[in-house]
Amino acid sequence: MPALDTAIPIPGRRASPSLGKVVRLYWAFARVGFINTLAYRLRYYTGIVTYFIYVSVYYFIWKAIYAHSTSIEGFDFTHLLTYIGVGWIIRSFYFNNIDQDIAYQVIEGRLAMDLIKPVNIQMMYVARAAGESVFRLALLTLPTALVLFLVYPLRRHSWSASV
Repeated sequence: MPALDTAIPIPGRRASPSLGKVVRLYWAFARVGFINTLAYRLRYYTGIVTYFIYVSVYYFIWKAIYAHSTSIEGFDFTHLLTYIGVGWIIRSFYFNNIDQDIAYQVIEGRLAMDLIKPVNIQMMYVARAAGESVFRLALLTLPTALVLFLVYPLRRHSWSASV
């Protein structure tokens, strides 16, 4: 009689993969996301300029709003500008196109190829987005933060003092 801890294959039933195999599998999808993003890195260099323009537009709009008052509801202009700048910096890291990727695959009829893979399709897309986020952190978020902190008077605040 076999020991209880040995695996006995049951016909028609797959053995569940170990955690290490699952992690390596989705790590590979994250790597694909990173490399695919690397292929279009010019988009991220222009992204730095684009995010700078977005913050600049907000800067001038709020500068005009604050032209007649030094504080609105306890927030001065630098509080608001810091909030806007940090918001765009954070957005540059977490933004992804998972929804658009799936939509294009449905339109082009390529989703079936992902559905026949022996993986969790949702985790596959999340892993790809994680790989893209690592790339974005290095080549979009950090440069964007550097540019915004050098150009605009973004500052660290003690939020409890103003509430």
